[in-house]
Amino acid sequence: MMLLIVSPSKTMESYCQNFPFEMTKPQFVQETKELVGILQKMSKSELSTFMSLSDKLTEQNYQRFQEFFNIKIPATPAALTYTGEVFAGLNAKKWDINDFDYAQSNLRILSGLYGSLKPKDAIKPYRLEMASRLVTSETVGLYQFWSEKITSALSKDLKSTKSNIICNLASEEYFKVLKTKNIKATIIDFEFYEIRNGKRTFVSFSAKQARGLMASYIVRNSIENPELLKDFKENDYMWDAETSTPTNFKFLKFIS
Repeated sequence: MMLLIVSPSKTMESYCQNFPFEMTKPQFVQETKELVGILQKMSKSELSTFMSLSDKLTEQNYQRFQEFFNIKIPATPAALTYTGEVFAGLNAKKWDINDFDYAQSNLRILSGLYGSLKPKDAIKPYRLEMASRLVTSETVGLYQFWSEKITSALSKDLKSTKSNIICNLASEEYFKVLKTKNIKATIIDFEFYEIRNGKRTFVSFSAKQARGLMASYIVRNSIENPELLKDFKENDYMWDAETSTPTNFKFLKFIS
């Protein structure tokens, strides 16, 4: 079995349509409450400076934190609430109940506010990047706050799912929160490139979407063997056998 790790996105939107399952409770509720409590004490000016936000985004996120515990504001499933490029590729809106069940066991979304999320976990829109230097009562920065907690949680996930492989489909900013030396699993990294005029090019937008496409491909096909990932051809990508290694899978897309 394999455990899939993805990053969250800055863009989020409460999902108001029906979904075929009951939501689950995030595992780090108390930690989330602690972080929100700190953020609620910030003025708009302090929040704007801390997160380097425009006036519009400052107002939006100030209100989000102030109203975070308002039960009238509904929480929605994590996999359906994030809306960035990775989640456009993931396209969980098209999953059936079997896909969600597989993902609930095998997919984790790293988060600066929630730590580690399962796809069905109930969350509210927020903005808090993992690289934030938020000061808590015992830590400086979210890497220090979350590192032990998330590493321990993922180790338990590996054990409960009998997985010995982590598919790292997250960004470096998020994946480095893990103490990988403490994780008993083979970690496979993924790289996606475009070939334009014979030249290999890394395009951030396309790579993010491709990471989501790969995660969705694994979920929808309930893949357990990483060798089968070499057959990935979503959105015209193809396996790069020449430069890939057993722990670094590379895929190419030719752009005419």
